[in-house]
Amino acid sequence: MLEPATAIVRFMETRDISALTDVFADGATLLESFSPYFFNGPDAVTQWANGFINHARDIQDLRHSFGEPQEFSSSGDSAFFSLPLRWTGTANGVSFDETGGLALMLVGYDNKWRIKSYGWAVTTFVRG
Repeated sequence: MLEPATAIVRFMETRDISALTDVFADGATLLESFSPYFFNGPDAVTQWANGFINHARDIQDLRHSFGEPQEFSSSGDSAFFSLPLRWTGTANGVSFDETGGLALMLVGYDNKWRIKSYGWAVTTFVRG
């Protein structure tokens, strides 16, 4: 179930949209910390990906580390879990350390888990 979350951070680190192929379910919704914050509709993932690329244009050396998944539950072909995440990198030449969490609702089909709903929340952010 970590495969979709890994694909998201791979995209964010590389800005390579192809990392998102077959990661999101049809009709996915995304909640993010950059405008317009809520992404839904048939092109939600593309809007979010392009929004992140613009949001992160001054970020270099972005690297992630996951904490232990939390609050896992499942029912049929649906599952939910929250995933602690730490980001490090530089923005405009200044280092940063950000922690937060992903909330992921997954659906299973074609023998693969896909993200139906994604949300991000920052819990700490330190510059320098």
